[in-house]
Amino acid sequence: MESKEPKKIMVANNIYYEVKYDNAFMWKDIKHIQFEDNDILEISFEEGYMEENNVWMDNGHYLAKITRMVEETDKQFKKRVDRNIRDNAWAKDRRRANYLSLKKEFKNE
Repeated sequence: MESKEPKKIMVANNIYYEVKYDNAFMWKDIKHIQFEDNDILEISFEEGYMEENNVWMDNGHYLAKITRMVEETDKQFKKRVDRNIRDNAWAKDRRRANYLSLKKEFKNE
């Protein structure tokens, strides 16, 4: 039987993030990074965007992001476990309140 004890998980860690407005990214821009086999590279061109008052804000930009999956830190693990405990207690309270409300509503049927 598998243990119900929470375990650390892998989380996304952005190791590089840069925006350029003048020209596209080149190898020289990222060659200083010590890549690992499972790093996720995202390099794209983002179109400009329209403001609420229909004003075009920019001509677009280049975006480079490199993400690495790493094991969560002790602090992240504790925060996630504490949040799960709190969320489960809240959900149980909501189910109990709903149950009591329904029990009262359908008491005489």
